[in-house]
Amino acid sequence: MNERMNDPIRILVADDEQEILDVYYRILCPPEASREDTELDALGAELFGHAQAHKAARHRYDVTCCRQSSEVVEAVRQAREEGRPYAAVFLDVRMPPGEDGIWAAEQVRALDRDVGIVIVTGHADVQSSDIAHRVPPADRLFYIQKPFHQQELLQFASALSARRQAEEWAGMAHKTLQAQVVEQTVKLARVTETPHGQIAERELIEEALRESEERYRDLLESAHDLIQTVSWDGRFLFVNRAWLDTMGYTEAEVHDLRVSEIIHPDSLDLWQDALAAVVNGDVMQSMQITFVVRNGRPVLVEGNLVPSRRQGYITASHGFFRDVTERRRLEAQFRQAQKMEVIGRLAGGVAHDFNNLLTVISGHCQFLLADLDPSSDMIHDVEGILHASESAANLTRQLLAFSRRQMQQLCLLDLNEVLERMAKMLRRVIGEDVALEMHLGEDLGTVQADPGQLEQVIVNLALNARDAMPDGGKVVLETANVYMDAEEAAALPGMKPGNWVMVAVHDTGCGMSDEVKQHLFEPFFTTKEPGKGTGLGLPTVYGIVKQSQGYVYIDSEASKGTTVRIYLPRVDMGAEDIMLDRPAAELPRGTERILLVEDADDVRRLTVRMLHRLGYRVLAASNASDALALFSSASEVVDLVLTDILMPQTSGGVLVKQLRRIAPGTKVLYMSGYSNEVIDPALLRQPGTGFIAKPFTVETLAQKLREVLQGDPAGVLTG
Repeated sequence: MNERMNDPIRILVADDEQEILDVYYRILCPPEASREDTELDALGAELFGHAQAHKAARHRYDVTCCRQSSEVVEAVRQAREEGRPYAAVFLDVRMPPGEDGIWAAEQVRALDRDVGIVIVTGHADVQSSDIAHRVPPADRLFYIQKPFHQQELLQFASALSARRQAEEWAGMAHKTLQAQVVEQTVKLARVTETPHGQIAERELIEEALRESEERYRDLLESAHDLIQTVSWDGRFLFVNRAWLDTMGYTEAEVHDLRVSEIIHPDSLDLWQDALAAVVNGDVMQSMQITFVVRNGRPVLVEGNLVPSRRQGYITASHGFFRDVTERRRLEAQFRQAQKMEVIGRLAGGVAHDFNNLLTVISGHCQFLLADLDPSSDMIHDVEGILHASESAANLTRQLLAFSRRQMQQLCLLDLNEVLERMAKMLRRVIGEDVALEMHLGEDLGTVQADPGQLEQVIVNLALNARDAMPDGGKVVLETANVYMDAEEAAALPGMKPGNWVMVAVHDTGCGMSDEVKQHLFEPFFTTKEPGKGTGLGLPTVYGIVKQSQGYVYIDSEASKGTTVRIYLPRVDMGAEDIMLDRPAAELPRGTERILLVEDADDVRRLTVRMLHRLGYRVLAASNASDALALFSSASEVVDLVLTDILMPQTSGGVLVKQLRRIAPGTKVLYMSGYSNEVIDPALLRQPGTGFIAKPFTVETLAQKLREVLQGDPAGVLTG
């Protein structure tokens, strides 16, 4: 048995691309041992519950590579016939021109019920629920998304290998036990031939039974799964140590317990249906049911319920369950994060395109206002259009904040100073019938954030609090230094241990139901009446906080108020003096030569008009290649390049790198509808570089141009 356990573990990988198969082989069969072996074995213990996994030696892998589904099936069949089955099979979903990976998974499962199957896909349309139905059981089916990380692949390989080894060890132990029983039986047969055979026979039988019972009890007690045997009247005949530890009961308490007392009310019907099936001799596989532990906490378990037979009759049920509460919570958290990321990308893309349109609309309105006679009746109409475009621009800024693609001007801030400066304005915002209290922590740490965005977060939360208290109430703002250890951080989704500065907003309003809380950070979701809200308040808060490397958590119950807690990383530096509003100045002009690069025709034509009105000489290009040609052939020096960031084929960032190879001192003003695009954020911090956000006015453009041309770009810009 020991010799077999030291053999290389067999793993099969399948992909129609040879390059990917080569990657598999390099990861699984490296020339030297990996540093992560101990960590991977510990993860295997956590995933599959093998107590010995963290002690195992580094796995050596015998890797078989296949490029077609038919090759996979044949390899698995041969491995079973040779008595050297695979511990894990990694299958790509798409393997043209033959059958796909799901078909192969079905055939593999039919040949080997114990092998771990890992579905590898780069496609978002793969339905995991359909695959799980076609390739049971669920606890031996896993998924990896392409492109996968080396450590992720090694984790699966190591954990599945440890699991296979443990199962083989258990099987060999069982065979050894059977051999011992046969040996004892032979001894019994010999003893019965002696005059004192009957007495000796009985003693040997009793000894064999005791040994057998002890071995099987040891196996059950050492299992990490929850194992129970329940009679038809609901009494527990047996529970193992893992069951007691998870459920919180003692052995004495279990004697007086009935199974109906540990089944959650929502799962009672499912439990009764499963029992009815077991009575008829059926086996309930991969069922999910909710238990209630001794302290009232619900625990989601997954496993099998099978009939227990005695003398041919079904007398009880055996249950083998695994606590999947944490796994389901992490899956739900992952799905929510994916959903928020998709919504964020969509919101950012819409805002980017919409900002181009708003730039054209607002720019032409400004030209009309400048050219119209002050007594013209059209002035009010144009001002109305301009006001509407400004409102639309505010909406896009909120979308960009949610999608974390808004430009930030980072400063070192004292949150106490920010709140004290806002106090007067906040009292006007929430109204006279709502009291405002501030509980500001002493010696508060410094944070790095955009002061304008941070004020927007506080205002949005204050407005939400006010709307939750139509008959008046109280809003409390609180700040504090918070240290999170590993255990405390684990209780908050996504939180990391360390030093944080917390700002909390608490109200005494109507609170929120669990259903509402599930949609809080989704753009345009609102519980307010039509016309009373955009549904972008909390999504904006979420986006700004995440872009600032922070976390936001909401505690709320219906009729019990709401508390929003925001945690920002604490930095060990003093706060800066912040001036949010710059004094107004006359419109600056210039005569320098500017190369304008913008792929949107309307925006390019409008920007050319703006630059001409400001006195600049302009070269205009619609793409990077035309811009390079104009720059290289220009008879005079180009003093500044005004370029969009996101353009077809070649981005603004790449273009600037090429231009600065020709003329290293070239000054640049980037423009964009959002910042998280195809550009290295470090480029924005290079000397002679600035940024202007779309939509922009003539005044803003004039100011930004002078700042860059005179060598004084304002603000720290980050993407």
